[in-house]
Amino acid sequence: MIVASVVRSRRAGTAVSFALACVGAAWGAPPAARAVATLPAASPNDLQLQVARGDTLIGLAHRHLAPGTGWRALQRLNRVAEPRRLPEGSTLRVPAAWLKAQEVVAEVVHVRGEVNVQRDGASEAAQLGAPLRRGDRLRVGPESSLTLRFADGSRLLLRPDSELLLTRLLQRTGGTATDTGLRLERGSADSRVMPLQPAGRYELVTPAVHVGVRGTEFRTQVEAGSAVTRVEVLEGSVAAGRTETRREAPNARASQRVDAGEAVLATPSAAPLSTARLASPPDLSALAPRVERVPLRLAWAAQPGIGAWRAQVTAENNPDALLLDGRFTEPSARWVDLPDGRYELRVRAIDGRGFEGFDARRSFVLKARPLPPFTSQPRADAQLSGERVQFGWTQAEQAASYRFQLAADADFAAPLVDVPGLARPAHELTLPPGRYFWRLASVRADGDAGPFGDAQAFTLKPPPPAPPLAPPQVDGEQLVLRWPAGDPSLGALRYELQLARDREFREVVHGVQTAEPEAVLPRPDAGLYYARVRAVDAQGTTGPYGGVQQIEIPRSRWWLLIPAGLLLLLAL
Repeated sequence: MIVASVVRSRRAGTAVSFALACVGAAWGAPPAARAVATLPAASPNDLQLQVARGDTLIGLAHRHLAPGTGWRALQRLNRVAEPRRLPEGSTLRVPAAWLKAQEVVAEVVHVRGEVNVQRDGASEAAQLGAPLRRGDRLRVGPESSLTLRFADGSRLLLRPDSELLLTRLLQRTGGTATDTGLRLERGSADSRVMPLQPAGRYELVTPAVHVGVRGTEFRTQVEAGSAVTRVEVLEGSVAAGRTETRREAPNARASQRVDAGEAVLATPSAAPLSTARLASPPDLSALAPRVERVPLRLAWAAQPGIGAWRAQVTAENNPDALLLDGRFTEPSARWVDLPDGRYELRVRAIDGRGFEGFDARRSFVLKARPLPPFTSQPRADAQLSGERVQFGWTQAEQAASYRFQLAADADFAAPLVDVPGLARPAHELTLPPGRYFWRLASVRADGDAGPFGDAQAFTLKPPPPAPPLAPPQVDGEQLVLRWPAGDPSLGALRYELQLARDREFREVVHGVQTAEPEAVLPRPDAGLYYARVRAVDAQGTTGPYGGVQQIEIPRSRWWLLIPAGLLLLLAL
């Protein structure tokens, strides 16, 4: 019940103040018609006026009642026999809808994406700070959101794909009480209602249910097409009843109380409201406080029996600024992009009936820019040979220089190489054989460094060993050189052999490339020669030459055969 007292000045005989106190909860009283044909039933929203000395029904009606609702209606409602002589200290019941009221506006305190306001047959984009009035219809597009602030400080967040009609925006009883009426046609609305002043009211109606509150936090979801409505109470309590029931019997008994931690499901049919308990908040302790990658991926622990989650990102310390919203069937949220900054992640479980539970909240910092460059060489998990390694990467946007790191492990706990200030997208190192990891970060001209990119691994193998030459073989008109075949674990090898007249190999007589561990050369002229061979692996890495083999080709002694030839001729 609502009690008000009016105190008159002894000098002027005029009312100077009245105090209002509220007892009980408001279950949502309907607006009263100005022509009072049927007296309204009692409601917790009613104002109880305490009569002071000298008060009359005519005077009280003039001070407190809206135009069109005269003192006779007040007389009938309270069964007053003598309107000019009211007992001092008695109380008069005044329905909230009879009180004087003035139109007020709601203010847009956050808008993101495609949000339109339909007014007087025209449509315009919602603007931050713009006033909204009774009769305005709000349409929120995909990946968009809107937050309103009402005259008493209450707020309402419209999530993506929602439509809301502002049916009442009033302020009553000298500017201390507000009367807010909303109709959610589809989508989702999150309400944070300030404790209402006496005779104040906050009512949200959907095609299936009406909800009346006096200071609480709750969510309302209306399925497009079916009008199935879910109401989830996070703080305080609400009174919820079927919309059709309200039309038939507009009184508090048509509603049922829903307390914090409870939810109801309503359909446009005559079925009773279905109740449930809200799921507990998920565990977000595994979420890193600093995120350095886009597209954005934020993960949390799974919950037994839960197969879907609602995840939202707001600006830190500003729950009105909903930036990202999504429903996910895995315990992780993925979004394409988000500017660098400080944010809060809110996650809640969705049970099998579609009720969304309590939020878990965790702050995080996104620092993903300037973006690291893309690496070009060595390719990921490359197998390299030799000592010199060439590194290359793309030119990153906003990067004035790069920071290069190389380590023996993927954690980079103790980098082997850390080189900042590389102006060109390339670097070269001489390294011993081993497995390595390397990564890059972009740095703006003002020194602002972005995060390191993903580490790339490569393996540097030793070059193929030098094969030792076996003793040469001179077979008639051929010179045959052989050496041991290379290790099969090194892959397919080829060989390069040189035969020269000098030990420094400035005068090469034969240069041979072969896949076999031998070379067959034409027999060279008599003299002293030098031979050497080296291996080349499948990646094109050339090993060192082996030891130099000295080869002596003797002169041919053909004249020794002349006597034997002469003897053969004489015998004939």
